[in-house]
Amino acid sequence: MTRPSVILAPDLLEEKWWSMDYYWREFQRNLPLFGNEFNFQVALPISNSSKFVKRHFHYPQQIQSLLSHSQAPQLLHVLDHSYGHLCRADFPCVVSCHDLAEWRTPTLPFYSHQMWKYRVRGIQKAKHFFALSESTSRDLQEIFNIPQTQITVNPLGIDSQFKPIAIDEEDFNQYPQLGLLRETKAAGFSLILHVGSNIERKNLPTLLRALKRLIDQGEPVCLIKAGESLFKSKYSSLIHDLQLRDHLIEIEGPSVEELQRIYALSDLLSFPSTYEGQGLPVLEAQACGLPCVISMSSSLTEVGGDSVLYHDPLNSEELAAQIERVMDSPELRSNLVQKGFENVKQFTWKEHFNRLVGVYRRLTV
Repeated sequence: MTRPSVILAPDLLEEKWWSMDYYWREFQRNLPLFGNEFNFQVALPISNSSKFVKRHFHYPQQIQSLLSHSQAPQLLHVLDHSYGHLCRADFPCVVSCHDLAEWRTPTLPFYSHQMWKYRVRGIQKAKHFFALSESTSRDLQEIFNIPQTQITVNPLGIDSQFKPIAIDEEDFNQYPQLGLLRETKAAGFSLILHVGSNIERKNLPTLLRALKRLIDQGEPVCLIKAGESLFKSKYSSLIHDLQLRDHLIEIEGPSVEELQRIYALSDLLSFPSTYEGQGLPVLEAQACGLPCVISMSSSLTEVGGDSVLYHDPLNSEELAAQIERVMDSPELRSNLVQKGFENVKQFTWKEHFNRLVGVYRRLTV
């Protein structure tokens, strides 16, 4: 019997969107497990053209070419809602929707935002949707009037590399920036970690003001920013005004291996976002044994459950108080760490791909 053909449409590599590259890597790792059941084909176009031309012209042409040469029942899976323009109504198509934050609160320049919305509207041609959270599922229903029956809530799993580890001298030699974290801890400071970009919904001013409040109260704290630089961002003036430069350490663009070690050296994760599609750093931190203080917003209450402490997203005083609670109570810290280990068990790549393949089967019968 001929295997059904599933065409996969990931993001162009030159987008350099870390989260989507991460998602595609997991596809490449896991889908061979189902190779006896489905014939997977990748539709990425190869050319020297501009990203715009490849995205809007060559990519649809590549998909059409694959469709024309396949005899088996076909299914197209668009891995990112931002590529919704690739969806088609003339054969079964599914799309993974990671978040619709840009639709809710625009951050892109006007032209880029309008082009993004144009592409995303294309997802309405799909027959089924994978949402990373109930929150994103609700957005699909409210913004595009998608019936709930056409949506499967399917959270991402956690990279198996994220787990408690002991740091040795070899690690400090391999990743020199970790030495500053060790020195800061040795000086008696607690390390509050934030992982991610500086886009507006990450709500970093609330975290910076909470850090200032803790310092003014005499708490020995330092913020570790892993990801995008704050010093080079629009928040540099706020850092200067709050006199936080000596209490902020940045590690730009860490690898997965380095990030794992940053989690191991930190004392607490703060994640004050006003909107998230899922919130992977919370789960990564918990898998590494970190207690988490996160905002009570969007998908984060689903991700955290009762394993974290929450705060009002825009209340820096409440955020500071929750961080202080963890720092002042070894018992509370231990309790959150243990709950975190239990919490992450429900977010696995095995379950994610089982749900995907279950829908593939239904649509290729």
